[in-house]
Amino acid sequence: PVATRAGARGFALGAALGVALGLALAFGAQRWSASRPGEPVEPASPRAAAVAPPAVAAPPPPPLGVSVNADPWAHVEVDGAPVGETPIAELPVPPGLHRFTARMPDGRVLEREVVIDERNRRVLFP
Repeated sequence: PVATRAGARGFALGAALGVALGLALAFGAQRWSASRPGEPVEPASPRAAAVAPPAVAAPPPPPLGVSVNADPWAHVEVDGAPVGETPIAELPVPPGLHRFTARMPDGRVLEREVVIDERNRRVLFP
């Protein structure tokens, strides 16, 4: 019985809050301001949201020229895509973490995870 009364009170409070919120939305909520009590408050304009400019994402950084070399030579992939045979100069790679794979002539496959940035633009195998 005690739990039932507490549950009924909670339900009644939730219902009252839901009705109050519904009425506020139905009759047009006014925007909050730093006005004094008794002063009229300007209602929110529905056009204000429509006029706001859309958020613009920053353009991705341009790719950097990366040099890849191997001794004696290798077929190279970057992030699973073949890019050619070493030596490779000025390979355009976007900044960030990339997986370089070298397939050596003796059958070995070597992998390196390299963070490409302005200071790190060379990948060497083995």
